[in-house]
Amino acid sequence: MYDPDLVTGTDPSPAEIGFAAQVVEAVTERFGVPLYARVDMITGDDGHPDLMELEAVEPHLYFDEAPAAADRLAQAIVARIEDGGARRAPLHARPGDVG
Repeated sequence: MYDPDLVTGTDPSPAEIGFAAQVVEAVTERFGVPLYARVDMITGDDGHPDLMELEAVEPHLYFDEAPAAADRLAQAIVARIEDGGARRAPLHARPGDVG
């Protein structure tokens, strides 16, 4: 479902950034470094981030919300091709970026 108002840029808290990093690290340990990942979360009743969804296959990448993400994704694709498909460290999003 594509809804342009559903995903918006935000300035994540340090706790949200740390939580997202833990989620991506867990995926990386099991499957290798994802070329793309978006960690969707909400604040739980305890005030800590809770995982809603890990989006690893996204039909709409929301580049209008995070224009720099397009360049990072292109760089990651080129790096993956040049490495012969080797899984290496991701090009991390900056705080406030979506995508």
